[in-house]
Amino acid sequence: MFRRGPEGVSVAVSLRMTDGALLIGSINCGGTGKLENFLGSDVKFVEFVSKEGQQRFIAHHQIASVEPLASFDAPIFAAAIEDIEPFGVFGLKPTASLEEATAAFQTLLATYNVERWTGSGIPFEFSRFAAQKLRQINTAFTAIKGVLQVKDEQLKAELVKAAAEAAAAAKSRPMFGGATSI
Repeated sequence: MFRRGPEGVSVAVSLRMTDGALLIGSINCGGTGKLENFLGSDVKFVEFVSKEGQQRFIAHHQIASVEPLASFDAPIFAAAIEDIEPFGVFGLKPTASLEEATAAFQTLLATYNVERWTGSGIPFEFSRFAAQKLRQINTAFTAIKGVLQVKDEQLKAELVKAAAEAAAAAKSRPMFGGATSI
């Protein structure tokens, strides 16, 4: 969130401008590093560096709101990744097959593929959201594959056990319906 440079402390922020534009980058807050003190001061211009590294000075009166960010790479809903219900991500029931999960995975993958939207003028927030959603989709699919693999192994083990029991039962039975005397 904070980075100390030769001229002071930079704070990662999201700026909402008075014209509605949203800028993601960092503001140099001078030596204090306190965003509220800096923005409350009588400075005319704010030194802003975009996430791409472009530096510019923005008139203080053009800033409508400022939101401090943990970092540029902080996930939007990090907690959701750890707490996801894998089948729920795809709208599937836990009894779904791997084929159903794969089809749902491919559909969501196409929907949230960031490269599909690159160059279309979408806001940075959507690109960030789509990238985070893709992480969630990939995490859920990996979990589903693991669950279905375990279920598949359990089913195979049950089938092998049932076949072995059937073979043992067949050996213990007389072949022609019982003993007969000749």
